[in-house]
Amino acid sequence: MWSLGLVAGLLPLLSVASPLPATDVEARNNNGHHYKIDPKCPAGTTPGFEVYTARYDVPAKEFYAKVGSFFDEVWYIGLPPNATHGPDNTVGSIREIDFAGTILHEQLIKSIHKPALLELEWHLVNGPINVTGAVADDPPDEKILFGSYTEDLRVESICQGTATFITFTGRYCFDKPGPAYKVFDVAHSASIEAVAKDLNATLLQGNGTCPS
Repeated sequence: MWSLGLVAGLLPLLSVASPLPATDVEARNNNGHHYKIDPKCPAGTTPGFEVYTARYDVPAKEFYAKVGSFFDEVWYIGLPPNATHGPDNTVGSIREIDFAGTILHEQLIKSIHKPALLELEWHLVNGPINVTGAVADDPPDEKILFGSYTEDLRVESICQGTATFITFTGRYCFDKPGPAYKVFDVAHSASIEAVAKDLNATLLQGNGTCPS
């Protein structure tokens, strides 16, 4: 079973390597290309992915207000960053987070804030790094190698502004594929469901029907 404390400690994850120059990231975004990093796996790690989607019966702007800040991530991991570098929601900026007792550095590589679309994408920049106790139902002293990862949070307005469609994607390179999937699956679903509960939002069925 996953503990709430652990879920709070798992939420934000990204892609590894050295930080990308902010000018390089911003230039690619300004060219209109959807800039995604498919992590390159260090030796001893295996690639994988996880995708969480959900539709809720509240306007997207209500979710924007909760999840729209790269630096204000309490909704995701339950704690504010240990430190931040650069302006909030600016490509190239970095947040330092405490994940199960290990400090991870995450760099923002995409930031879109429009009336009908919010998208934030970030990656890990201080990997490969070992994390102990990342999965609550595994032995507490088990180490998992976080080789690299990226996360993409996309919040879209649907149903003429009356509802929200969310996609939360993780692409990663870990040494243990099973636990890796659990980390992202629980982190993404638990965090978004908690925000939805706070907004008193109801999950919509996937049959294309908008709120009446």
